[in-house]
Amino acid sequence: MLLLGTSGWSYVDWMGPLYESDKLMLRQYSEVFNTVEVDSTFYSYPPPSVVKAWARSTPRGFVFSAKVPRLITHEGGTVEDLKRFLSLMEPLREADKLGPLLFQLPPSLKLDLEWLEKLLRELPQGYSFAVEFRDPSWMVEDAFKLLERYGVAYTIVDEPLLPPIVRVTAGFAYIRWHGRGSRPWYNYHYSLDELEPWVPRLREALSRAEVAYGYFNNHFHGYAVSNCLQMLKLMDALTTRQAEALNKVESYFAGRRAVPPPAALMRKGMDAFMILASDDPARMLELFMDRRRLERAREIPSEAVTVEEAGPKLVRAKVKEYSVVLDVDSRQLLHDCADWSRVAAVRQLCKHVGRLFMTLPRQLSTRLLRQIYEEREEWTFRPLVGEAEGS
Repeated sequence: MLLLGTSGWSYVDWMGPLYESDKLMLRQYSEVFNTVEVDSTFYSYPPPSVVKAWARSTPRGFVFSAKVPRLITHEGGTVEDLKRFLSLMEPLREADKLGPLLFQLPPSLKLDLEWLEKLLRELPQGYSFAVEFRDPSWMVEDAFKLLERYGVAYTIVDEPLLPPIVRVTAGFAYIRWHGRGSRPWYNYHYSLDELEPWVPRLREALSRAEVAYGYFNNHFHGYAVSNCLQMLKLMDALTTRQAEALNKVESYFAGRRAVPPPAALMRKGMDAFMILASDDPARMLELFMDRRRLERAREIPSEAVTVEEAGPKLVRAKVKEYSVVLDVDSRQLLHDCADWSRVAAVRQLCKHVGRLFMTLPRQLSTRLLRQIYEEREEWTFRPLVGEAEGS
């Protein structure tokens, strides 16, 4: 059995190629695809109500794979942390909708068989697990044999740094298409010529596994939707509903016009270059916020901001009761307040995110704001835990 979907579904730039509105995105998604890889669980534990909503709002037979939180894979989390995550996934398991759980290793982690065996040895029974290596040093027979011994799937990948080796080490195969772009890889639209070599690879995987799960991670502008449907067509697995969706997305890309500049650039008299050169976070925020939101951001007391991590690649913080995650590698800014759903579509900031940038160290804040502005078409502003039904 072949199950193909995308990594995540709550993307405002899928309005047009897939979605008719920004409401009930998961329900719209599940009308076309029968599986999805939950990306948001990598950044934080989902609230129990959100997981229950996922189970409730999808049809019978729909399958959720999910990324294990980075707390466990990147930050030395414990077995108890994993158990907590599994308990949160229980509503999906009870609904027979839980697929593989993915350990995506840090790209800085090189071959360490002792570390890997310790991880695999502690995995509980009754779940399907996959491991994604991020460094070429892992591409050795000993690592594959170790995965086979514990029945954990090697994640087959399409990306610039690792070869697309088809190796099935469990009763199922797990494939991820990351894209072949730059800054980041995921901002990439595969051509049919690039997808066609995956037909024999998928057939080889299916000959060795009962199920092959595959997810397109190139979510920018709806590229993942397009490529996933094209891959299903190449595999002669396209349903009638998916054929309709493919016609829609192809028509969308055929007629798509250039993305207009952000609203901030349209403001009369604004000199963006001078603002970016100011090295003043409060002034640079004028490029991302209207005057009302900027004033409300200034009114938030500094003690309402708790910065959990602040580095050039990752920022995690709480502003009042809301969470903010800024991931530079994947060009994502994630947040969960109500206003965020309104401003994120035009790559603007709400008062909470604005307050965070005012609180971060000045050099880091200006660097990040400048990078986001200069690469704004590559960045995605999306809900942190907004992948519940109704988001």
